[in-house]
Amino acid sequence: LKMKFALAWAVAAGAIGSGFQHGYNTGVLNSPQAVMEEWTRKVLNNPSNFAVKMYWSSVVSAFCVGAMCGGALSGIMANRFGRKKSLLMNNFLVVLAVISMVLAKNTSNIYLLIVGRFIIGINTGLNTGLGPTYLYEIAPVSQRGAIGCIYQLVITTTILLAQVMSIDGLLGNMALWDYLYCVVIIPAIYQCFALWNATESPRYVLQKEKDTLSLLNTLRILYPEERVLRIAQQVWNDVEDGKNLQKVSIKKLFQIPRLRIPTMIILALMLSQQTSGIDVVVIYSAGLFEMKGYRKSTANAVSIGIGIVNMLATLFLVFVIDVFGRKPLLMIGFCGMIISTVGLYTLVFLISAYSVAMYLWVILVYIYVLFFSISAGPFPWVILPELFSTSARMTGISFTVCANWFFVNIVTVSYPPLLSAMGPLIFLVFIVFQVLSLVVIWIFVPETAKRPVEMITSLFDK
Repeated sequence: LKMKFALAWAVAAGAIGSGFQHGYNTGVLNSPQAVMEEWTRKVLNNPSNFAVKMYWSSVVSAFCVGAMCGGALSGIMANRFGRKKSLLMNNFLVVLAVISMVLAKNTSNIYLLIVGRFIIGINTGLNTGLGPTYLYEIAPVSQRGAIGCIYQLVITTTILLAQVMSIDGLLGNMALWDYLYCVVIIPAIYQCFALWNATESPRYVLQKEKDTLSLLNTLRILYPEERVLRIAQQVWNDVEDGKNLQKVSIKKLFQIPRLRIPTMIILALMLSQQTSGIDVVVIYSAGLFEMKGYRKSTANAVSIGIGIVNMLATLFLVFVIDVFGRKPLLMIGFCGMIISTVGLYTLVFLISAYSVAMYLWVILVYIYVLFFSISAGPFPWVILPELFSTSARMTGISFTVCANWFFVNIVTVSYPPLLSAMGPLIFLVFIVFQVLSLVVIWIFVPETAKRPVEMITSLFDK
């Protein structure tokens, strides 16, 4: 991954600042749930278990609803203020969210926690739209996949960080849980400093200023002089390619074939990510360890192991995604998940009879996570900005990001009761979804690696 310092600086600013909020805020509520429910009982003077569960669902849903709102706003902000300025402004929401969540504990006000999670959800939704777009638009075609995967690498790393920080011996206890929500201030401050000294997206510069000289000056900051003219031509072609699609609305996303097809592809990939079963595999594993009488520390160790596998697999993907291409890796990943899920479903019926089956279960879970991490996990975010020309990109991204968080909310709310009602049969449902996703990828998803955007979008005109 050879690049000029200015490009590396901009990539770090976009990926670390935005990816941290996406990953950490998604993972921070999972581990300390029991502590948070105990705090809720104290605040509400020993309410019923149903009331506690309803409150907890409200906290989780507030984040997802906020992320939906942020995703919907990302296109408006990016087109009006630019990618860089929008990311800078977004960090103001982090400060508001942290104040609200810290005050929630100090004032014993459960509603402030819901408000804080809603605000940080807006921040996360904006980051999921703005972050990948900024990285895509500053990346050269030859490194587009790798730079896009760096964002996902930060997500997986910070999910792991949230798991570790949520351990009872660190911040996941009654005395210190509010500090879990203060951690996000650090990447917000970093991104403000780093982006202030980074360049704006070259595509936005050309689209906004319509000045070739400004474009060339921006590109000279990011790339070696010998590559500037060639990349300038690619940026020009990208912007020109979508000129006849000015003022793209959500309605047009479904009316115009070159927008409708990529929109449906992205929605299918977003849905396949949520229906792959990753959340239930983790939840079911924790339940199995509890049922078999293992200590909580053992279950925590397995969960942290899942986070480590997720992170390392994504790190591997950074170096191979532009070599092997998007589509082959997607298909390999889904084939691996199908085989792993079939194995997990089989082991469910063997665990009670054979003690060794528990060890096989852990191995298969790690294999499943590995395949998820090179396919369903990162690829919706990598491919998302690649399928739209500059003029339509932010409308397409804001709509699909909003839809993604809607899917997350539905899955988060529905999986626990489905798991209780269906038990291990739920794995068969995931196998069906995984097979359907594989078929959709095989038939409809184009290869985008090392292809300029006008070549990709032209495929949808045919």
